[in-house]
Order: sequence, then structure tokens, then C-alpha cells
Amino acid sequence: MTTEIESRQDSAAPEDALLLNRARNYLATAAGLAEDGLNPLEWWTGSQIEAAWSQLRLAEENLVRASSHDAGVLRADALTELAHAVSVGVAATDPRLAALREALAAPAPDLTQLRELTVRVTVAAHLLSDQMHQAQRGFRNQLRGITILLIVLAVVTVAGVSAVPGAEALIPRPDGLAMLPALLLAFGMGGIGALFSAVPSLSQMPQQISPFNTAREQATLKVITGAWSAVVGLVVVAAGISGGITGDPMTVPGFAIVSALFGAQQEALTRFADHKAATMTPGA
Repeated sequence: MTTEIESRQDSAAPEDALLLNRARNYLATAAGLAEDGLNPLEWWTGSQIEAAWSQLRLAEENLVRASSHDAGVLRADALTELAHAVSVGVAATDPRLAALREALAAPAPDLTQLRELTVRVTVAAHLLSDQMHQAQRGFRNQLRGITILLIVLAVVTVAGVSAVPGAEALIPRPDGLAMLPALLLAFGMGGIGALFSAVPSLSQMPQQISPFNTAREQATLKVITGAWSAVVGLVVVAAGISGGITGDPMTVPGFAIVSALFGAQQEALTRFADHKAATMTPGA
């Protein structure tokens, strides 16, 4: 966008030059916000990212308004904004899109009217995109919240296992392997098993052109869910609900393999999050 602003600056009319200067200022503000570090609150709320994105929106809107005295540039901007609006999900039957198409079809459209119609379409696309970003941010924070809760529960379980009467029988384990190392090994191998089973689904995730991409959160949730799947699976074996899974006596390698296999089952749980992420159209 900076290159486009510079290319239009020299030949711009005075009123357009003012709009281009505003666009440049908004762009500089967005760049400054993007370069600033995120504190924990902003990392969670996304307020700084949204502020930077808002400045980019304003820069683009001012750039569109600055093309009012050049019919060729304005028509090109109108076509670009029309295509962008459709790409982010604005309905093809939206009256603002219909009005802009009608103006573009005219042999000699009124430039002022064409500019205003283009700006309306640009704003419509931005509003819809912002709504998508808010939905993605909410979903991303849900994934983060679940992941943090599972991690906290894992820490509490590991820390409190020695204090709970009867915890030695919580999971089946090889002779000579204490409960705490066994639990840590189960968590670790479950996470590794989850990684292996998550590779296909992670590789098929659509690329999201969004400030709130959830791919990292989905991957993290898969790993911690796999860790818990391993422990819960071993508890089920210890309870006698599922038999024939482990050898007798169990070896450490066998214990690790069983934990990894249970961890790989996380896909059955996290596929719902994958499906929701896939149905959320990324805004741009």
C-alpha cells in the first residue's frame, strides 16, 4: 500500500493529496502498533492487533477516496474493492454491490458517485471482515482457555499424586517404575502420539489470512489433549474396563507405546474444533 500511495502522490490533486497523507499516517500508525510487543492482556484480548487492523482499514478507505479525480484509477479501485468484498463474503445480492456494478456498467459514470459507491463497498467489506475477526478471536480464546485449563489440571495431578491415598494404583505401570515417573512418561508419550496423529489434520488446515489464525492453538490443544488421553486410557485399563491392551508384566517400552497409542486418539476429540475452525471463513 505504501508503494501505491507514493505512486499517486505526485499527480494527485490537492484534496486527494490530503487524503493520501492521511492514508500514509494511518499506515505508519498500524506499522508502529504491529512492531510493539504484546503484554499478557493484549495477547489475550487482541486489542492491539485490532487497533492495527483498524488503522489499515482507514488507510485503505482514504486511498480509495483519493482516486476521485482520475477515472482510470477510480474504475480500477472500484473493481478491486468489488472483488475484495465478494471474497470476504459480502452477499452478491447486497444493494451496495449491485449499485457499484450498475455504476461501472455505465458508459460514462459520474466520478463522484462512483467514488462514494466504491467507499461504501469498501466499508461493507471491512465491517464484515471485522465481524469475522471477532468470531475468530473468540474461538481462539476458547481454545486457549481449554488448553490452559488442561495444563493446570496436569500440573495439579502430577503435584498431588503422591498425596492421594491409593494413587499408586491409578495407572498400570511396569514393576520398578514409580508412580510419578510413570505419570510423567504417560503424559509425555501421549503428547508425542498426539503429534503423530495430528500431522494429517494440521497439514490440511486452510491458510487463514487473518490476525487471529487458530492453527497454533489447535496444534497445542491436540498435544495436551493427547497427553490426557494417554493418562485417562491407562486409568481405564487399571479399572478393568478395557482389557488386553497391555502385557503382563508390562515393560517400560510397552508402557510408552501404549501411552502413545492412547494419545493418538486425541483426533476423535479435537476434530470438532478442527471442523469449527474450517467453517470460519477468514476475513482479510
